[in-house]
Amino acid sequence: MEYNKIQVLLIEKEPEYSDQITEILARDYEGVEVVKKTRIFRVHELKKRIPDVILMDPFEEEGDYEGAISELKTLYPKIPIVFITENRHPETIIEGFRMGITDYLLKPFQEDEFKRMFQGVLFDLQSRELPALEGIFQVCQQLNLCRSLERFFYILALYIAKTLTSKRFFVLYKPQEGENFELLHATGIPKADELKLERALGREGTELMHTLEMFNFVSFEILPLPFRPILGKDANYLFIAFGNEKVGKGILGFEIGRRPRDFITPLFSRIEELLKESEVIFSNLTDFLKIREIAIKDDVTGLYNMRSFEQLVGEELKASDKGGYSVSALFMDIDDFKKVNDAHGHLTGSKVLKEVADQLRLLLRGGELVFRYGGDEFVVILPATNLVQAKQIGERIRLSLHHHVFQAKEKKNIRLTVSIGVATYPEQAKNITELLAIADSAMYHGKKGSKNVVYVAGKEKDSS
Repeated sequence: MEYNKIQVLLIEKEPEYSDQITEILARDYEGVEVVKKTRIFRVHELKKRIPDVILMDPFEEEGDYEGAISELKTLYPKIPIVFITENRHPETIIEGFRMGITDYLLKPFQEDEFKRMFQGVLFDLQSRELPALEGIFQVCQQLNLCRSLERFFYILALYIAKTLTSKRFFVLYKPQEGENFELLHATGIPKADELKLERALGREGTELMHTLEMFNFVSFEILPLPFRPILGKDANYLFIAFGNEKVGKGILGFEIGRRPRDFITPLFSRIEELLKESEVIFSNLTDFLKIREIAIKDDVTGLYNMRSFEQLVGEELKASDKGGYSVSALFMDIDDFKKVNDAHGHLTGSKVLKEVADQLRLLLRGGELVFRYGGDEFVVILPATNLVQAKQIGERIRLSLHHHVFQAKEKKNIRLTVSIGVATYPEQAKNITELLAIADSAMYHGKKGSKNVVYVAGKEKDSS
């Protein structure tokens, strides 16, 4: 039997199985081309052509297979994907089917088992000419798996961009009424221009986005002035509004070049169908995120609470193991905070803690995690930060809080100092518990000395 138009992408790190599969396909399926890889790929890496079938071992420890499958299924929902794995945990297989795989095969396998599986794949290939709604259903499956707004809008925008054949697009998002739009995602826009675009999302940009209906063509001539040098003098964009002021509003912008409206309009029905199907998913996601935020945030400061510490920091340490970089912790205690409560009352004390949290947010980058440990203690987690860098950040925090006047608007003019302990994973700690304990111990060493200090774990005395 000849299948001269089928390309099989085989992702398998074990030569034994890679050779076995290649031999079967070469012998019994004439014309099938096998392309081998030993690691998980991303779509942009497939430069020559998109494969017709993907056979893969989802060895999670060596790549983001979930992200790769999600991206692939969003852009090419009908590609059959088969897991060939030694992992017999039902959860792995169930999760695979949720992501859109066609079948799975457990190692070690017999030749007849493989051929039965592959015949099913060939049958699946014959179903590629199903209606367009099949693709929308697959995208909605991917959207249902999202647990972040960034991922939701990325998948939504990616599918619409593919429908419009737009290679340059971005997503703006405004969580609720009264807040400004922020740049959530950009594709085809240089990093330097992304920063300019974020700055341009001030008054003029927000006013433009408020006026948008479902579909809005915006030519260069009517773009706000700050947008024009960023998006280009020949810019013609299709803007799509999604969501609402109650649950959050997204604006998706797609460059359409010089194509006339009549050329784009016939594609609207398919995009509208996707947006309609996505509305309930988006509402459920925002509800989920609100409930999760209540569960993991401290009600006084709005920072993460310690119930979320193990999960969030565990993810950072796992990422550091893969990436080969350090993660540092700052354990911070407000010096003599009891005096604030005694002098001004616990209500004012709570307001001061909230103000400390606000200052920490201003002083830290977006990827850095801040927790209220309890009482007047805080923990800061600094990804991709070594001990020297962490000490510098600790010093910046110490000095800023030392010079800040708390409750100034209420005329209470409270002054504070903090003591900070610094520790780093994996150089000084083997796990989360050790990292926290070592940073805590360093903080107490500094506090016993002079207070208002940054103390590095492993040092005999403060080096601030």
